[in-house]
Amino acid sequence: MRSPTIHRTVLAFLFLVLTHAGAEATPAGIEIDLRPGIPNAVPAASLAWGAKASLLAHGETRVTLEPIRWTQSIDTSVPRYWDSLVEGTVLTPRGSLSLLDPDHAGSNPYFSLAPANVAIAKLDQSADTASVAAHYSSIDIVYDPAARGLSGTPVVQSFDVTTGRSDDLLRSSAETFSGTRAAADPGGTTRIYMRLDRGDEYYVSGESVAAGYENWIELDSADMALGPLSGTLGEVENLRWTQQFDGSVPFMLNRLLTGERARGVVEFVKDAGAGPLTFMQLILDETHIVALAIEAAGSELATVSGTLEFLRYQRTTWAINEDGTRGAAFSVGVDLSTSKLIDKNLPITDVAVFGHGNLAPAVPEPASWMLLCAGLAALLLAARHRIGMPRTASASTRRTLAESLRD
Repeated sequence: MRSPTIHRTVLAFLFLVLTHAGAEATPAGIEIDLRPGIPNAVPAASLAWGAKASLLAHGETRVTLEPIRWTQSIDTSVPRYWDSLVEGTVLTPRGSLSLLDPDHAGSNPYFSLAPANVAIAKLDQSADTASVAAHYSSIDIVYDPAARGLSGTPVVQSFDVTTGRSDDLLRSSAETFSGTRAAADPGGTTRIYMRLDRGDEYYVSGESVAAGYENWIELDSADMALGPLSGTLGEVENLRWTQQFDGSVPFMLNRLLTGERARGVVEFVKDAGAGPLTFMQLILDETHIVALAIEAAGSELATVSGTLEFLRYQRTTWAINEDGTRGAAFSVGVDLSTSKLIDKNLPITDVAVFGHGNLAPAVPEPASWMLLCAGLAALLLAARHRIGMPRTASASTRRTLAESLRD
């Protein structure tokens, strides 16, 4: 039996070579090669692909891969698309559709799809643009962190559409470090961070370098709405989020394809004047990624949208005081399997590679405030003395300082 590790390494090397061997110039950002069915590289303007999972009885999962969709200008490839669509024939036995990082021109693709037995499923044509959708029998998915200037080896996984089988669970390998920027800017917009883990090495790490949120996934948006009321509880919908493509995406895709569950934590952070603080926290237990979509246009880095299902959740919100510190907390938790409130806090497993999150600017102790005031009074007295002011306050100031030190 061949080693899966060796197979993945060889596949990654061959794929990254073949996607460039003899390829003609295409617009920066997207490369599509459907040879021998299409002799030349296709100058695509956009690319979209995704996967969905349905949770069945007995904990089973049914995975559905979306057709690969792209848009392009009208050229000599379009008549061949029509032939494949009308005749129901395979356009090419093996294609490659790749995304390149606009900030690393000339590098290998950072994300690549290698579908087998590609056949055109839909074709919409206007005066100068064609919108294409293609089916396939299986697909290899490659993520190369080096193509984005990051450390690490290519991550390779495969999925057979006809059998519904995928590779085994992928193991992450993030490194611990200290954050190099603040988790939120003073007076700036809210930042959102997410982490997914099982409490072991099978976590999903992102690329956040924010202090306190090292290796978390930075989100552009996160939404968990409440539906119609049922008794005293609201009906909680799935968590939906959007983000820029980062190193978490291939691992989230792997969790979707394998049906693996995890614990999710989402935190909302802002700086109201006293430093970054977490003002809302969502703990999602028994999560399962049920949808993931990747879209790219032109030379921009791809965007990703996803959906999480979960069995239990807890939401904690903190008031923000006028001085920018964190105030009182309010928590509510629901077990969706029983539609009952949870009477105890859901735990968060400590995984070494992740920053601890849950930031709260320090609130000075009362004694510290007194010492600070006494020190300021002493400085004021010294200043008054230097500019020739009377020293009548000296004795009282000394008494205030002595009393505060005794306290």
